[in-house]
Amino acid sequence: MKDCQVGDLPIWLGTQPNANLETAPFGFTIGDHGLVRMANQDIVARMVSAYSVEGYHFITSPPGASDWGNELARKSIQGLIDTYGSIEGKRVLEVGGGTLYSAETMISEFGAESVLLVDPAVVDEPSTDKITVIRDYFGADTPIDRPIDVIVSFNTLEHVPEPVAFLQAMSDRLAPEASLYLKLPECRQSLAIGDLGLCVHEHLSYFTPASLDACLEVVGLKRVAEANYKGALQVLAKKADPNPAARADESEALLDGFDRNYRRHLDRLKSLIAEKGWRKVAFVGCSVGLCNTLNLSGLTDTVEIGLFDNDDLKKGQFLPGIDRPIDVPNRQALLGYDAIFITPVNFFDPISDGLKKLLGDDAPTILPVFEEE
Repeated sequence: MKDCQVGDLPIWLGTQPNANLETAPFGFTIGDHGLVRMANQDIVARMVSAYSVEGYHFITSPPGASDWGNELARKSIQGLIDTYGSIEGKRVLEVGGGTLYSAETMISEFGAESVLLVDPAVVDEPSTDKITVIRDYFGADTPIDRPIDVIVSFNTLEHVPEPVAFLQAMSDRLAPEASLYLKLPECRQSLAIGDLGLCVHEHLSYFTPASLDACLEVVGLKRVAEANYKGALQVLAKKADPNPAARADESEALLDGFDRNYRRHLDRLKSLIAEKGWRKVAFVGCSVGLCNTLNLSGLTDTVEIGLFDNDDLKKGQFLPGIDRPIDVPNRQALLGYDAIFITPVNFFDPISDGLKKLLGDDAPTILPVFEEE
């Protein structure tokens, strides 16, 4: 399978103050070097143009805006330290990032000499003259006015329309002894099991370890260290001889698995709820995966649902297309449901354990939304 068309899906901008729904076509295709890509080029152009618009709305809480965003940024920086070593006294080029949080943290807590941040979405002014901001898209023509020791890019590569050209522009800025550090979503498991949480219109590329290595190799880079964790690739790369033939060969099998399994998840949810006669079902984890699942399955027409999330910022908010406000998990509310489904694949066990502790012997059946084969 070289293409997988899922159909019209909600355009995910995070939870929102109402249930208003806007959809757009969503599909995967396989591009150069075996990279899984967004299939619809009109959607690609629309998503890219949004980043430089005043008031751009981040699809997840960015660093500096929430504890969750800060935690993810610190994991990114810690991965940099674990693979590259100390950045004290180093000159850093940060590509993407969305906010100043990571740049300011690298300066104030890790002793970087300077950070040049290139990102069209940054709106705040730096708190120190050690940080310089270029409010533009990074590319081959971006003016870099200083030597660079390390280029860092946290959760940006998946958003760019031409990732290989983007990597080439970074490779061209690296001196032989300099390094590139990348943090991005690891999509192999989610593609394989049909996790609808992958389907975000703003994510234009879906990397596996193999396809990332292939893209690095064709631009003359090679992975030399990693600090990966479940759901994330954190990779350090350095200059190497280019390999123009590099390609990841697993992508067709992964797309075939995705197409088969996301349909299986929808059928399983509907048939299980009907067979058990459940009338009230709760979902924990109000993410893009749950939004896509509920809108594709039509479950809200057949069963009463409750939406819960441990992020206090989502309380009282809505998923697009789902007219049910989100609540924080609590004993009184959850005991009224026949079953609880957990959305996040990577956090099923800790969320399940927390719910069992909260509800005790009265806990209803707890199951994953996206069950592995």
